[in-house]
Amino acid sequence: MIRQAFRTSFAVMRDQWVTLLLILGFTYWPLGFLKAYLMDSAYEPYELLSSLSATRFWAQFILIIPDAAILYVGLNHIAGEPAGFGESLGYGFLNYGRMWITRFFNYLSWLTLLLLVVPGVYGLTRWSLSEITVVSDRTIGVGALHRSWQMTRGRVGQIFFALCIGGGTYAVLWGAITALYIRDFEVNWWAIDGLCFMGTSVLNMAWLLYLCGIYAQLEKP
Repeated sequence: MIRQAFRTSFAVMRDQWVTLLLILGFTYWPLGFLKAYLMDSAYEPYELLSSLSATRFWAQFILIIPDAAILYVGLNHIAGEPAGFGESLGYGFLNYGRMWITRFFNYLSWLTLLLLVVPGVYGLTRWSLSEITVVSDRTIGVGALHRSWQMTRGRVGQIFFALCIGGGTYAVLWGAITALYIRDFEVNWWAIDGLCFMGTSVLNMAWLLYLCGIYAQLEKP
């Protein structure tokens, strides 16, 4: 599962790089620099709690649209029906409400389950594909969580291991990129923050496509 998920994500990035680059270039990157500039104007660089709160707000309300667009590109490529930039971004806009509600329920479930370590790990694994089902099966909220729960039945250990490998790779690369964030550069802080956001947005795209690869294998009869 892990090897195939990586292969799928790389195949999508190789074949759909123009569309994915346009999504990043017209949504993630300008929004990232705007966020960095606004945060630098409002907070001191090391006010960590304020920075994290603003980042969570940004991810919750703004970046849902390009996230849905990337998932749409990945799933359509797997189905053999490549999607263009306008089509994928339009899908992200049209499904903003369903994605927002599902992500809200996801956050609630994470906060609840993290209080219980073992049940929490199990539940987060079972619900890991909920946002993909919003794009693929047009589910919403609790329905998306239920659909993910059904898909992962009987394969929790395998999926958990795949998520650990993919998540570990993401974490190492994310740490390397964000290490720039805490260095004392003699340039505008918001510019460094924006550049770091560009790097982490590429990692986020790769992670979403990796999840698409896992989803595609579970969908096989």
